[in-house]
Parts: sequence; structure tokens; C-alpha cells
Amino acid sequence: MSAPGPVPPPPPAPTGPGGSLLYSDYVNDRAMIEALRLTSRPAHVPPERWPDVARHTPGGRWPRGAAWVHDEVLFVRTHQAFEVWFAQVLHELESVLDLAVEAWARHGAEGGPERVWLKGRDLSRRELDPARFPRLRAARADARERLGPAGEAALASVGSPARVGPARAFPWGRTAEDAAAFGDLLVLATERVQRACMALGVTLPFYDVLATLKPAQFLAFRDRLSPASGFGSGQFRELELLLGLRERNLDRVWPSAPGDPAPSDVHKDDAVAPTLPPRAAWPAAVAPRAIFHHHLPAWMRDRVLARFDAPSLRDLVHALAATVTAGSSEGLRVPALTLARLDELAARNLATTVGDLAPPVGGPPPASLREKAQASMLHLDEALAHAENAAVAWLQMQPGTTPLHGFLDACLALDGAVLQWRDRHIRFVEGIIGTRMGTGGGGVDYLRETVRPSAPAFETRAFPCLWYARSLVQRV
Repeated sequence: MSAPGPVPPPPPAPTGPGGSLLYSDYVNDRAMIEALRLTSRPAHVPPERWPDVARHTPGGRWPRGAAWVHDEVLFVRTHQAFEVWFAQVLHELESVLDLAVEAWARHGAEGGPERVWLKGRDLSRRELDPARFPRLRAARADARERLGPAGEAALASVGSPARVGPARAFPWGRTAEDAAAFGDLLVLATERVQRACMALGVTLPFYDVLATLKPAQFLAFRDRLSPASGFGSGQFRELELLLGLRERNLDRVWPSAPGDPAPSDVHKDDAVAPTLPPRAAWPAAVAPRAIFHHHLPAWMRDRVLARFDAPSLRDLVHALAATVTAGSSEGLRVPALTLARLDELAARNLATTVGDLAPPVGGPPPASLREKAQASMLHLDEALAHAENAAVAWLQMQPGTTPLHGFLDACLALDGAVLQWRDRHIRFVEGIIGTRMGTGGGGVDYLRETVRPSAPAFETRAFPCLWYARSLVQRV
């Protein structure tokens, strides 16, 4: 990381009578109002295409005349409003991670939860250990009887469950006091995640207001944005990494030199999350793919890059799931997912999957059974292979609601809210510029990649285990 910059000036003193606090001081409205201004003309833009900003008072009435565009005010103000609410979302979620890291430290484990890296997990070991999973072995034998030759090869895809993961479990004690304290922490964390979810939801109607811009009205000032782009919202990039989307952003944050192999290729088989090199080791020129270095100012770039190495909400969710698989979940009021229970969960899932595939009794097997069976068994194996997926499914099958239930449900809702926000963004961009390239080189095709169903779940969803678990839950 770069060295810290100069110390910022102190905030202005209250302006009320005798130095008392006014509403204006408290909410800092002058800074917010004056924030509506254009920057000085970039060198590559001809004078006739840029307003004379020297004659405009920040916060004053938007000028009229050549190059000043009435509708540009709506565009600027709306994006400023997005940034205000992104700051609130970050404030809430960062406080949750601070609570977790402090709790880790109180139990003698510095640094907080283990940094999760899902891309390098090896799911290819599909051999089933019959001694450890006798029920799953029996379920596979029953499935062969029901599916016949069409299912023989597919069933070989179902290996031992929970063979990868989990992350390091939360290092708490097992006393009643510890359990009560951790329950209180989860309740507080849940409230803040829920608030962050609602704060993000507040911004969705902003797109309805922006959509009042007609394409021709937007084009009147669009050229002024180039090469800037909404991709340069450092706070949204922070949010992605705070949620845990490291794998998706590795190439964008890594300061590799032009011509070097892509970091995503170099670290594709890593079992743990890579750590960014120190600032002194950065190359003099950074590869174009490291776009966070090119689309963000230095002060924001360093904030975003710091998020890559810091604990994330995904890390916390995996650590909590690990307490269930590690047999240390008494304080969570959740029975541990023992080996016997895991075996039973896997066997029931296999039986359910086969029940969905098997032809009616006495009827001929459908022609596509072989292909359907192969796809279904591969999907089931992938879901069961991750220990945290099975742990969350087991949790969802328990009666009642515990603080852990509440926290994980809030995280799932937050993940859904981010996906909904991305979808609304796509609809707006498509409605205003269609399939044209964006000013920063992206556009609707790039945005669709952020929610593409066929993409690896860990690239589009912050908490894949919470989504996968829904496929594994069985009737109690």
C-alpha cells in the first residue's frame, strides 16, 4: 500500500450563535450542495464542448447556455445519492466485521476469520468412502436399481460429501456466558446486515427517476463522461470485496506488469486466498486488466485494495458454518453435523434426486434420462462436496429460530438485494444506450456478466453456500 497522505484539515467549527451547532453544521449540507459541480475541462476535450466552470459557483444555480445541459443535473445528483447510500451500507457491514474480529481477538485468535478462496477448491476427488458413509453407499445401490444402466455412470459422480472445507471455526469457549455473548453479537450483526439491505433497497427507485431521461437527452452530455464510467464507483467496488467477491476481482486489483500472465491463471489452483504484494513491489507500469488502478483515484484505489486482504462477510459466514461441522455449535443452539448425520443428509439427498429422475413404475425410461441423470448427479456432488453447504442445509432443517438462523437469513437477503440492484442497473443501461459500449469501455454486455447464471457461483454471489444449501434441505 502507498504511504499515508497528508493529514486532512480539521472540520469547520459550528456556525451558530456563539459557536453553537446548527442543523446545517450537523448534516454538512453546504458540502453536499456544493458537490454539484463539473470539474475543469480535460485536456482532450475542445473548449466548445465543455462549460466554463470558472464562472460557476459550486452549489449555485445550474448555468444555462452553450455546453450546459439541464438534464445533466439529474444524472449527477442521482449518482451522488447512490454514493451517499453506498457509504451507509459500507458503514453497517464494516461494523459487523469489526465485531467479529474483536470477538476473535477476545478468544486469542488474531486477524479474524480465515480468508476464504473458493476458486482453487478441488472437487475432482469423487471416490466414495464406504466405511465412513454407509448410508450413502446403500442409497447409491438403491439408485442403480431404480435408474438402471442409464444411471450407472452418473452415480459414479457422487463422491464423499464435505470433502472440501470448511474454514476455520469460530474460536469461542463453550461456557454459558460465551454462548450468551455470541448470541447477542449475532443479533446485533443481524440488525446491521438487515439495515444495510434496506439501505441498498432505498436506491432502487433512483433508477425510476433516471429512466425519465430519454436516450437523446442523455446523449446531449454523454460524451462529457468519457472515459469515466460507473465502474469507477470505488465504494461499490469496496462493497463487492467486503462481501467476499475476491475471485471475481483478482485480475482487477493485482498490480501485475504488462505482459505478465493473468493473476487469475497464476493463482487458479491456490487453496488459500492470495495476498497482494506490498506497495514497494508493484511494477512501475500496471497491466491494463488491473483496472482498479486505472479507473480509481489513488486514495480510493488504496481503500479498495485494502478490502481484498481484509476479512469479508463471506469469510464470517464460512466460519460460522464451520462451527456446525466442527462439533462446536452448542452455543449456537444447533446440534452438530456429525459424520453420521452428514451421511444421512447425503443419502436422503441422493434418494430425493433419484426420485425426481426415475421413470414411473412400469413405464419406459425417457430417452433423455442418461443426460439428465449425469447433470443432476454432478450438481448434487458439487453441492455436497462443500462442507459449509451441508452445514447450512443441516441448520435450515432444525426446528425453531436461533441467532445463527437470523444472521444467515439476513446475509442471504443482502446477497439477493445486491443481485436485484445489479439487475435494475442493467435494465436502466439497456433502456438508455441499448447495446452500445459504455463510456468506460463496458456496457450492458459486461453488466450481464455480473449476474450470468452459468458463471461460477462464487463470482456472482457473495454467499454461494447459502444458496446451495436450499437445494440440500430435506423434510424433517
